[in-house]
Amino acid sequence: MALTHLDRSEGSGWVAAKARANLLLFVLHPRCVRRSKCHNFLPCGPSAQSSTPTMMERRRSSVAKPTNETLQEKKEELKAKFFASLIAAPLSIPPDFDDNDKYSPDEDGQKHDLENIDELLTKREQDYFNDAQFYCHLRARQWNMQKSLDMIRETLRWRREAKPWTISCDEIEQHFRTGKNYHNGWTKQHRPCVVMRVRLDQPGDDVGKIKTILYQMERSLRMIKARCRENDVRLFF
Repeated sequence: MALTHLDRSEGSGWVAAKARANLLLFVLHPRCVRRSKCHNFLPCGPSAQSSTPTMMERRRSSVAKPTNETLQEKKEELKAKFFASLIAAPLSIPPDFDDNDKYSPDEDGQKHDLENIDELLTKREQDYFNDAQFYCHLRARQWNMQKSLDMIRETLRWRREAKPWTISCDEIEQHFRTGKNYHNGWTKQHRPCVVMRVRLDQPGDDVGKIKTILYQMERSLRMIKARCRENDVRLFF
């Protein structure tokens, strides 16, 4: 799912979330892709005349994708280093174990083979950081182990600070009423499609806009889990 890729950005809390949301605008709709001073994006569609490779194409072509066997080893190595780093160097924001009373983990969810896992992560965090998330962070950092580890630790720190799962539909009802952001079916790979109609965006309430995107992201993750159970498939996004 395109929306699950959160690039690491400076800042904290909603400031960092706003930076991530700005990056998402480039992937939500092809017409939003444009040149900018900090990102070498090119126009999409028939009007694109230049054959110059984009920044992402150059990055992907420069690093060969590991084989399935190597990727499995890298995933297990990243997982081991991630849990070990939480023990050796805990994050500045501790886990909110009070959330365990509000969250019921999936019965068929992935179980981590670690004795003290309940002391490191809440039940919600254990469900979130499954194999798919480790693959996602490895791919986002071009299979670089240290960069992937730094990124996944930053993801955990940000989620503990921003708590995107606490956003309710009532908070962002006015943004949904505009029809600018909605779920629109599935791809052939069982990934949810979230459409953002930028022309319907209205100025003001930046925090509300960020919350709307984060709400859709969290909702899409829940929908993926439900669809995978219904169709008996495993999705790595």
